[in-house]
Amino acid sequence: MDEDPGLKPEAHIWTGHDVEWLEYEGIPSYNEWQPGR
Repeated sequence: MDEDPGLKPEAHIWTGHDVEWLEYEGIPSYNEWQPGR
């Protein structure tokens, strides 16, 4: 990509499998699926 598409993540899912140093600032995170999905 040459330009920012302007899209931002709405949530992080499957965070139970991430590394400890990864941060999720400003958006919800879920160990598995987002509730209600």
